[in-house]
Amino acid sequence: MNKRVIHIQCYPPHFHYVTNLLEALHEHTDDLEDFDIVIVVDRPADVSNFLDGNKKRLAKIKNLSVTSVYDILTRPFNYLFYNESFQEVDFSIHQGINILHGGHWGSANTPVRKWMNIKRSYGLMELERRGYEYVWCIDAESFPLTNFSINDIFSYSQTNNLLSVFEQGGWNNHDIVNHVLKIEDDTLSQMLKVGVRINDFWIINLQFFRNMMQELTNKHRKPLSYFVLGTEQGLYELWLYHKHLTKSLDIEVIPFTNKDFDGICEIPEYGLEVWCCLHWLFNDVYNNPDVDNKKFADHIQSYYFDKIHSYRGDLIRGGHTELLQHMNFKFAVSNWQGN
Repeated sequence: MNKRVIHIQCYPPHFHYVTNLLEALHEHTDDLEDFDIVIVVDRPADVSNFLDGNKKRLAKIKNLSVTSVYDILTRPFNYLFYNESFQEVDFSIHQGINILHGGHWGSANTPVRKWMNIKRSYGLMELERRGYEYVWCIDAESFPLTNFSINDIFSYSQTNNLLSVFEQGGWNNHDIVNHVLKIEDDTLSQMLKVGVRINDFWIINLQFFRNMMQELTNKHRKPLSYFVLGTEQGLYELWLYHKHLTKSLDIEVIPFTNKDFDGICEIPEYGLEVWCCLHWLFNDVYNNPDVDNKKFADHIQSYYFDKIHSYRGDLIRGGHTELLQHMNFKFAVSNWQGN
């Protein structure tokens, strides 16, 4: 059994995106059959609707499994302090029963968006329960940009437990740090400053993810839906960064500091409203006549993109071509086919 797996979460309006993505992966990768692909939808009826509606197009996709979060939640996770059913999650979402008294972070401002983050969390926990160790999380709207090897996507991140942040600021949510993670040690000031979610690229160590959920359910004595109130990846990255600062886990951090770009450019100090630091950095570099775009691109390619090979699809489409043309992306993560 290959301990590495591809995870795609989806709902009916995006079924056509997933089918397009799977066909493109079949066409543009040389090792797709070496990896299981697990798609997580909402309800059992969605499983049959997806498979029955795409039989011919999916026939060539081997190692494909489709399951629902409804079914996942029928089996308790034995390491959690509190398990919950699909109906209990749905009730909590609609009634605003959570640690922020009905609040949320990021874009989780509707029940659908809140479900999305909870669904992915339970989906990842299900993959760990099935015996997988590392997962590449892909949004349904993602798409290959060239021929590539999936093993290359996993390789560096898996080997080094890679975490990429902007240590000088960027997207963060202080509710996560203060109320969910409850950071009270001497790392608090750095935890409140660091920017995470710099790109929609996630290779996740499933044992780490399980440990986080076990830790948080024990800390709050509540189920997952009580404290996963927005991007679970942002929560995971902040949790990982705290483990890095406290030397609790062996993690390689790419910090995007001025020292790392010495002689290339200054790294601005971004605020919490910056939802993708890389996009803002690219804009600042492009608009700065004192920065050599080619020199910057060559440096960030070796510093970062040669390790992860991916960038957000919408930001590739909407970015500065004169700068991005010097970079090599193999895969557009998120928002290439649509939103």
